[in-house]
Amino acid sequence: MIILNFQNTTIRIYVILVIGFICFHSCKPEDAPQNPCANVYKANANFTFIEDGWQVYNEAHQIPITNDTVLVGSSVFFNCKQENDYYNWGIVGDTTFHRNTKSFNLSFGNQTHLQVRLIVKKKPNPFCFPGDDEWDTITKTITTINTTIYDPLVGTYKGYEISKPSDIFYVRYTHDSVFASNTDIYWCNGIPKGCNVNIIDGNPYAVGYRLFGFQNPGTFFCGSQSLAGWGYIQPNNTLIIDYSLLDWPHGPNDKPYSQKFIGTKQ
Repeated sequence: MIILNFQNTTIRIYVILVIGFICFHSCKPEDAPQNPCANVYKANANFTFIEDGWQVYNEAHQIPITNDTVLVGSSVFFNCKQENDYYNWGIVGDTTFHRNTKSFNLSFGNQTHLQVRLIVKKKPNPFCFPGDDEWDTITKTITTINTTIYDPLVGTYKGYEISKPSDIFYVRYTHDSVFASNTDIYWCNGIPKGCNVNIIDGNPYAVGYRLFGFQNPGTFFCGSQSLAGWGYIQPNNTLIIDYSLLDWPHGPNDKPYSQKFIGTKQ
């Protein structure tokens, strides 16, 4: 009789454990439903514009530098920051200009101030945004500057390389326009210290408002070669030049030399 009771008790315990196991795996509360509006956004017309030279520089250095001023003749990339269903770009006061894509390139031929307007629309989503018609409009001002009238880079800069902050020297940047051939001529010298040969002798390979780039892979400068880099002037008139070259200053077996110059306009 004692054995029978023990067996009955064992069976009951076993049944309870089985039921509990089943409930634990199949009777747990359902997962919370996902929010259908979590990744849904209203129409947004916010846009950016940037010169091609600055775009290349930012991609190379992974830093987001933008300007509201561009050079006359520069190719400028306009881009709406968000996907929308409809785009209508325009210039205030100019009824002939229209674009209907998310992004495009444009250059300007005159020094002026322009108001660029973007109107966008998305398909209304009354579930996520009840009462919203899904239209948005933004207008931004862009200033174009002619460097034949004013070039903010032109000047002499007193500074140093960051590896030797107490070793002071000068870098000069000049710019002339040849009106007969409608071309701009640029010069920059003093980099690296002790080398007064122009790192730019004619046209830089990339230029933008307050920006220039240079690359001379097959030209020798003061015993060095493969000189390449970027220079830009900050709003406080500080010139930054990041550059690299080979064989400077000791000989052909040296490793590539990379440096940063920081100078203040005099």
